[in-house]
Amino acid sequence: MTLRIIIGLFLILLVGGVSFFYYDTFHPKPLQPERVVSSPQSPRIAAGSTLTLLSWNVQSFQGSLNIRDWAEAEGVRYTVKKNHLEVQTYFKEIARTIRKISPDIIVLQGLDAFSERTYEEDQLEELLRLLPAEYASYVSSYYWKTPYNPYTGEWMEQGQKLALISRFAISQCLRHQLANNPRQQVGDWFRSPFEAKRALLEVSLPLQDGRELHILNTQLSLATQKPGIFTQQWQQIQHILERKNQSGISWIMASSIFHLPSPLHYDRLPENHKRIFIRPQNSLVWPEKYYTYPKADPNASKEESFTYRLQKDNTTGQLLDYMIWPEAVKQVSSRIYDKDIDALSNHFPLILTFRVPQ
Repeated sequence: MTLRIIIGLFLILLVGGVSFFYYDTFHPKPLQPERVVSSPQSPRIAAGSTLTLLSWNVQSFQGSLNIRDWAEAEGVRYTVKKNHLEVQTYFKEIARTIRKISPDIIVLQGLDAFSERTYEEDQLEELLRLLPAEYASYVSSYYWKTPYNPYTGEWMEQGQKLALISRFAISQCLRHQLANNPRQQVGDWFRSPFEAKRALLEVSLPLQDGRELHILNTQLSLATQKPGIFTQQWQQIQHILERKNQSGISWIMASSIFHLPSPLHYDRLPENHKRIFIRPQNSLVWPEKYYTYPKADPNASKEESFTYRLQKDNTTGQLLDYMIWPEAVKQVSSRIYDKDIDALSNHFPLILTFRVPQ
């Protein structure tokens, strides 16, 4: 009887532990709707109008990092908890920059949500308080959410989001779950719940004539994934974009991708920076039928194509952020904004002015 009691108690503890472990971590569905906040006063987009879209990896409003803020292995950044006043300063400066650019649509990567390292604030809500009231429509979605991470030694709650803020109405937001690291070994099953769940956020903005403009947002990383996973994610995204083309839906995708454009870009890195990046097996190739900015040219070394720079290390920049769109969306102008913002994020904002299809 005593043995049965011991076995019973062990099974109860085992089931309870597994249940707690599962429900305390993040398990998104393959496709799920996200909450939409859209003011009734937000206008619909007029066909043929000219709009400006800004995309920016704000890097948790922790400012620019240097080589000492990165871990030795696999390009995983240490959790840096900066002074609260310093974080608030970055909030104000990033908000000031956004107000100065005055985009119609703001696409953001790298926002913290209730993370201990950034004082458990909802960074999207904090940013909205600093922007004009006309930005009354917004959505967001987690791509990383964990109460702690024993595998990186970060014993604190962490959450990171993709987000979109708009002057115009939003009708729907869908979260597409992208491929995760495979569970090939026993340890993978325990590690997987603490890893980022990379996603593609799809936001629908209604037009006055009943059509829609879809804005897509993603943040990917080659550095923290097993070989082949990035390729699977990239194929998933291209499949989603192709379905939109076949349906006649106009779209723009903004992305922050921790993936160098080509092996040549990796080979040019200073030796002490090679531990941050993984050497890609192939060049980052976009379908020729799409337009991209900046161009992912393996031979490009022009300063104006850099969207990312490690600060205080006297290193050249890298191209890690992109926008992509089909022929139906007409580009008016595009640029990388790098005026007096070096301290705010290692990533520079991308700005695309475009004409909505008639």
